[in-house]
Amino acid sequence: MKRVLLFLFVGVALGLASCNKEDEVINRDVDQSMDKILVSPNFDWKTTRDLTLNLTGYTQGLVKVESPKGVVYQSAFLLKYQTYEMKLTIPAYEKRVVLVFQDQRVEVGVETGVVNHRFVK
Repeated sequence: MKRVLLFLFVGVALGLASCNKEDEVINRDVDQSMDKILVSPNFDWKTTRDLTLNLTGYTQGLVKVESPKGVVYQSAFLLKYQTYEMKLTIPAYEKRVVLVFQDQRVEVGVETGVVNHRFVK
């Protein structure tokens, strides 16, 4: 029995040792220079965008600016009926942000780069 286990163990060890991962073949004939890449003239290479928010509250309290997925970009304290200007940078792919103030959640578009919003009771 010990002999059978020994042969089985040696066979498995040799089998595992003989396994080799094949090397990937890389095609080096492809021209990889950056000046040959065709890019749309509308592409601006930016990954972020600047956003200005002018926010006014009906009472004092904390306002949060979030992504639609709930990522908090910035918070600020609003004073009653005083406009607060908030400047922040958000990912370029975001087309909307969510403003959270008191018990309100308002989703607004950010395409223009400037958002004016007045919270009302």
